[in-house]
Amino acid sequence: MKFLPSIFLMVSTIFMVNVSARVWDYMEGNQVRWSPYCSFPSSGGSDIAVVSVPSYRCGRECLNNWGCTHFTARRSTCTLKRNEDSWTEVFSATEECGFIPGRSNQSIEPRKPSTDKK
Repeated sequence: MKFLPSIFLMVSTIFMVNVSARVWDYMEGNQVRWSPYCSFPSSGGSDIAVVSVPSYRCGRECLNNWGCTHFTARRSTCTLKRNEDSWTEVFSATEECGFIPGRSNQSIEPRKPSTDKK
């Protein structure tokens, strides 16, 4: 019974790591990565266009605009962004975000998202 707390702690740690890692989903023939509940915050001229389309079409809009590397969607507002480096997404209860692999140094590996709230 002495080992029970250690086993519980180990299992809890593994569960927490798996739950908190952002896993990017695929769309548009695997050309776009996206995830719910996130945003790429605007900074220093990173927004290149705002398009009125349903959020599920935002990835396609970014893909069709060669200057777009990342996007953030909220309802019918799609904000196309450009950042050739890797960008840390932040949690957003009302938005989804994504990026085009190969247009930036954005990692496609699952990782723990920032806990900063928007």
